[in-house]
Amino acid sequence: MTQRARILRIGLFLLSFGLIDYMYGSIFNRLIVSDTWFIVIYKVCGLVLVVILNRLITHQSFFWNLKISVGRTLLWLMAIGTLTLFAVYHPVNFINALSEAATAAIAEELMFRGVLFPQLLKLTFNPKRRFNSTLLAIGLCGLIFGLWHFINLMHQPFLVTLCQVIEVSGMGCLLTAVYLRSRSLTLPIALHFWLDFVIRLNKSSYVPVSSSQISVGTSIGHLCLYLAIALVIMPKKPILKYVQRFIPKLDF
Repeated sequence: MTQRARILRIGLFLLSFGLIDYMYGSIFNRLIVSDTWFIVIYKVCGLVLVVILNRLITHQSFFWNLKISVGRTLLWLMAIGTLTLFAVYHPVNFINALSEAATAAIAEELMFRGVLFPQLLKLTFNPKRRFNSTLLAIGLCGLIFGLWHFINLMHQPFLVTLCQVIEVSGMGCLLTAVYLRSRSLTLPIALHFWLDFVIRLNKSSYVPVSSSQISVGTSIGHLCLYLAIALVIMPKKPILKYVQRFIPKLDF
């Protein structure tokens, strides 16, 4: 496939998803009063839409690694234990936060890490500049993930949305680096869920609305932190064995 054809495929996928997502999001925003029900139904519809558009346009395989190991088992036990503690000390918000974070994490990770990142990697990867070209794909995926959150202007102020976009761009790079390193969607979904869950559990925004200077500065700080962690997580050498998970040898 030529680079031009791949760009058109990515653009068609994003444009189709964006238009349909905005239409039913606007409808749900007017019909559904409960914030929790709005988010859950909205994200479930987004998940279905991603699967349909991927089958019709991008034909991207989803990569999972469900092998049981001691490390993974300990992580799951720690997660279950922590969730239990939250359920005891925050019983009112627990169910809402759990359902909102779970649906958002699965839908967004399937779209941005599951579909978009491998397509961007195939578009940017250069065998002679493996690390830099892979880094570019991660950066583009994170940036698009962040910009996509401008859709939240439907139900929140511009300042909050702008700060969210800044932070989420860094978070997207981190989640993409985790996906590349683990070569499985399970870890970025789990990490995305955890970050969203903690925020929604406390019913707090990403940033305070009262002071634009402090809010934007805090968001930029979080962005830098996410990017630094992503660079640490990202595999260095041999990066080819990680990339080949997403790009068949015939595509080089």
